[in-house]
Amino acid sequence: MVRADVSDPRDVRRLVKRAVEAYGRVDILVNNAGVLFEKTFLDAPDDVWDKTIDINLKGAYLCSREVAPLMLAQKKGKIINISSNSGAYHPSAMRLVEYTTSKAGMNGLTKALALKLGPYVTVNAILPGRIETDMTAGVSPESARAVIEETPLKRLGAPEEVANAAVYLASDESDFVTGELHLVTGGRGMH
Repeated sequence: MVRADVSDPRDVRRLVKRAVEAYGRVDILVNNAGVLFEKTFLDAPDDVWDKTIDINLKGAYLCSREVAPLMLAQKKGKIINISSNSGAYHPSAMRLVEYTTSKAGMNGLTKALALKLGPYVTVNAILPGRIETDMTAGVSPESARAVIEETPLKRLGAPEEVANAAVYLASDESDFVTGELHLVTGGRGMH
């Protein structure tokens, strides 16, 4: 295991170097680092904006930029960004301005990188809805009930359901899929 701050280019270089030393190559990158602060736009200090953008968006950018040359040289690679349905302009999921902005940026990054890195590297994003994780554990019961009420499957998602989507996007079965925003939301915020 390697601990790294994905918003620090030096840490990202060290992380990728260690992966190459251990495995000889990088075939799959999952940009999964993320933070969410329960501050409102008018009350959030500047460091909430900076940390959210640095970890959620800049981290995905830096990690992708570091592995892209390796994947292009191999003529094969898969980048999977873990975004959010908040970044897909679903109104009730957009209550946190900094988080929503970071995830909308990640969705744009996904599409731009898919164009830039094709034909050898696929780049896709998974947009989970409300998933039962440590990050969402502190959400009020009222908020959870409201989300469940507007979710056709009438429940919150499980981490394994997001992982299943990532396994598909990492597999050869998704070789003709790139630039896509894959919703895993139980139907909440259907497009």
